[in-house]
Amino acid sequence: MAASSRRKRSRKQKKQPAVGGNPDTKKRPRLPFHPEASKIPSAANRRDFGRYHPRWRFGLLEFGGPFGWNALGPEVAPTLHKRLKQLEKKTWNEIFVGDRYWHHSASRDKLCAKADRRLKQLKLDDHERLWSLHITAEQRVWGILVEDVFYLLWWDPEHEVYPYHLKGT
Repeated sequence: MAASSRRKRSRKQKKQPAVGGNPDTKKRPRLPFHPEASKIPSAANRRDFGRYHPRWRFGLLEFGGPFGWNALGPEVAPTLHKRLKQLEKKTWNEIFVGDRYWHHSASRDKLCAKADRRLKQLKLDDHERLWSLHITAEQRVWGILVEDVFYLLWWDPEHEVYPYHLKGT
């Protein structure tokens, strides 16, 4: 009985604001840090890139380092050219969804230590994922995908950037 009478009293009471009046307009919020202007949100103004065909950019192509394109021999260049031409006929959805066994993304924490160090040296470590395109059984092209543009970065002839182990071996 006592509990129900407490409920009735609390229902009758109306809550009132503790302070009334106008807020002080001179106060301005302070940020604990100043965001870098060079970083652009990757999710802003995103369109459905999956229905577009690949566009290649070569500005990040690396010729030195452990995965440099200088290791691309003249005997492999025609194979690479043919494979990239084949991929141009597909959409990104067909490549990364339909053919996900061969082509995929990899988060930076799954890359080999050499690749992670190299990304830091190149000041590209703000990218959370790299993308791999299958060329042959062992050979891969690694790059950065921004919407429908693939920025070619590394040539990986030995499948070292993203090491994998077959189950049961």
